[in-house]
Amino acid sequence: MYTATRQQMARLAFSFLATVFSSSVFGDYVANQIDYIDPSNGSVANFTLLWSINNRGNALGTASFDGGVTLFSFVYDPATGNYVRLPLPPGFDGITSDAGVVGINDAGVMTGSTFEPTGIRGFTLKEGIFTFFSIPGWAETFARTIGNPTAAHPEGLVVGYVDDGVFDSLQSFAGFIYDPLTSAFATINTLDSFVTIVHGQNVLGQIVGNIFSDGFSLARSRWGFLFTPTTGVDPMLGGTINYFRVNGMRTAARGINDSGLIAAAVNDATGATQTYVGASSGFQQINVPGSTGPRCPDGFTLPGTFPEHINNAGQVAGQLTDTACNQHGFIATPASLPTGTTRSGAYTFSVDVASSAPIFIGAPTAFGYDYALGKHDPRFASVRLPLGIGNNKFILVVRHKAFAVNAGQLFDFRAHGFKKGVKAFRVACIDPAARLHPVNSLAFPTELTFVAQESQTAQVQWHAGMETGDLSEWSEKVNTGNADTTVVTAASVGIPPKGGSYVMKQSVIGPSGVAEASGTRMSRYPEIDALAKAGTTFYYSWWDFFPTPISYGTYGWYNHWQIMSNDPSMKNAPIWVLGFNGSGNTMNLTWSPNGLAPAEGPHVGETGSRTYTSAIAVPVGQWVKFEAMITPRSDFTGALKVWMNGQVLFDLSRLKTQFPFVSQGLLAWVANNAYGSDLTPTPYVHYIDDVTVSLGRMPKAGKFTGTQRPLIRVTGEEEEDADSSRHGTGEPISQAECRRRLLSRHHDDREADD
Repeated sequence: MYTATRQQMARLAFSFLATVFSSSVFGDYVANQIDYIDPSNGSVANFTLLWSINNRGNALGTASFDGGVTLFSFVYDPATGNYVRLPLPPGFDGITSDAGVVGINDAGVMTGSTFEPTGIRGFTLKEGIFTFFSIPGWAETFARTIGNPTAAHPEGLVVGYVDDGVFDSLQSFAGFIYDPLTSAFATINTLDSFVTIVHGQNVLGQIVGNIFSDGFSLARSRWGFLFTPTTGVDPMLGGTINYFRVNGMRTAARGINDSGLIAAAVNDATGATQTYVGASSGFQQINVPGSTGPRCPDGFTLPGTFPEHINNAGQVAGQLTDTACNQHGFIATPASLPTGTTRSGAYTFSVDVASSAPIFIGAPTAFGYDYALGKHDPRFASVRLPLGIGNNKFILVVRHKAFAVNAGQLFDFRAHGFKKGVKAFRVACIDPAARLHPVNSLAFPTELTFVAQESQTAQVQWHAGMETGDLSEWSEKVNTGNADTTVVTAASVGIPPKGGSYVMKQSVIGPSGVAEASGTRMSRYPEIDALAKAGTTFYYSWWDFFPTPISYGTYGWYNHWQIMSNDPSMKNAPIWVLGFNGSGNTMNLTWSPNGLAPAEGPHVGETGSRTYTSAIAVPVGQWVKFEAMITPRSDFTGALKVWMNGQVLFDLSRLKTQFPFVSQGLLAWVANNAYGSDLTPTPYVHYIDDVTVSLGRMPKAGKFTGTQRPLIRVTGEEEEDADSSRHGTGEPISQAECRRRLLSRHHDDREADD
């Protein structure tokens, strides 16, 4: 078991930096109030705290029917649309011994802490089985979150904090990281603090929390902190801590998602606590309706919000103290708001969208909605409806079919008989009580994803997403020395997924030991060769994930991507190579790196190898998009332009990109590589996804310019829209009757596309 004393970890693993982050604007948020509802009788709890919402729609919380005197844990299950009360461990009575669940990962595994006469322990809860643990050397263990499984930690990591039970020093608290599979742990040691809480984590191994400073190293009171691993994405190996405040105000960081977005509780000048979301570039306040007002009758509490979690969609979960001083859960959702309305009352939108990437649109709650695309929009691929709207149950109508759908449940149109996606759909039978709710009547955030636009698809000549789980989409793999390319799941290597579950992993494992350096190269031949022979301009794009920066010494080098060509004798040569510079994680573009390209070039009158350098650093720990435009020519009429995340790195014209075409069976091709010498680190690894050859530049996003038309009453036949003159005088009916009528209709099997 790996253990490290606080002194060792502080000396070896951590550095310190304090920052004040300013305000910034990331976009609009809308909020919904969440209250536990007993599924057996419909009773609503008078105390709810929402701890977490995972990326599969499960919401985890704590509730009470007596104002917080006796508490119980619950999880919302999208499959049933009900809140499920979680059991206590065997032998626990909920009075003298209790257990509170605080975190849940995407696999549904939970974590939390016990409260027992003998002390406080951490636990994991998997498939109904409690497994308890304590961090050695500490009196009490408070587990807060559990991460998703990774290759290094197949059961995920538990993050939380411990205390000595005595509280007689400024080091009575520490954070911890615990591997439930191996029982290994490490402590996170902070500056001197009266109280330390360590809470949120992400797939990059970053961890957030807060300290209550003694006023010596930092100004007295609360400071948020961000822990970042120093080695890859494994926090067990140590890291650095950055302490921060938002706008100079007391700050407690609670959640961090895989994009590095942090949810923090911030005390304003009045003493009220509000929710902020942001990163090092700045934070913005999330305004939750009903969260401001005068001090409560207890003379201490102020209305406000306190976040506990942020998921990968940017949704924040936490607790709302309303103006009446009642406590509820809340979910704040980043949503695009309407740009206007049509003459018939439909809300209009204009939102950039990318294939399969979720967006949210927000409009006031109605009895139902008709959703429709704009003229040139990509089709709807899926929809997910919000939690907290009435009884969380809806009917989804698509052409001649009706489906019962629950809040938080992902509904993929393509998996339900609409293989091309759909152009329109209806959400019906929304609980009428939602329209009377003081908070939830204001926002119905709808999550949407979209299929690839047909105009984009027509341009695509070849695409590799690795979702076959192998390299079958490629033409050839060429390895030299100690290097290889494989396909792995993103989860297994601890990185966020990009276009699906699988990614391509390229590794320089070690030195080759021979003259030829270690390298692995992946190529696709037919489409690029045909385009090169025809002289047709094409675009080559891919997404890249770099876990760490790369560097090398005086005699080292690194080749990341290259254009190759065969001369008339079928001898191949690298024509252009996109590589990394020796330091700074910046890139270079080199013509004829080994002197085998055409003698004259790349431009008229030039000879020999030539290198162009970019000063823009390549980001690490996130997906980076590369694009190359190639006008293939053997004379000086070619062109080569390279972008990274939409920013131009290189833009060259009037140059050569290949040998002349005589009769070569294979004239030119492109390769994605991990190929180099004297690299730091070694092994060196990067990951690739969504590689595309196309005739036009693939835009980062399409556009949703469609509408969301509210329906003003429920009749069970055709809910009336805002232009009620378009319909008859059907009498309003109950939600239950609406559901019965729609679900009992005769539906044929025709697709929306026919």
